[in-house]
Amino acid sequence: MGPNFDNRIPQQLADGTVRLTPIGDTFNPTPRAFFRGPGFWNTDFSIFKNFQFSEKLKARFAADFFNVFNHPVDAAPNSTTGLQDLSIQTNDPRIIQFSLRFEW
Repeated sequence: MGPNFDNRIPQQLADGTVRLTPIGDTFNPTPRAFFRGPGFWNTDFSIFKNFQFSEKLKARFAADFFNVFNHPVDAAPNSTTGLQDLSIQTNDPRIIQFSLRFEW
């Protein structure tokens, strides 16, 4: 963007001078550029309890929660139009897994 294709656009100042101002790295319309997508975060959680029935017999119950807050992650914007399709999620929904382990 800009007359020299260097991501600087001319801005006319109050005194009449023209200065090339960088547009930053948030939007770059050149074909080899990329768009900054939405932020991504995910939280997993695990809780467990150990049980001892005798000296040699033990059990462990665990509950694992993947994407515990069920936080959606939006897809990146289209590199041609810059539009974002909010009907698409790129992560899995909340998954809960239970396990029981015996040791003897």
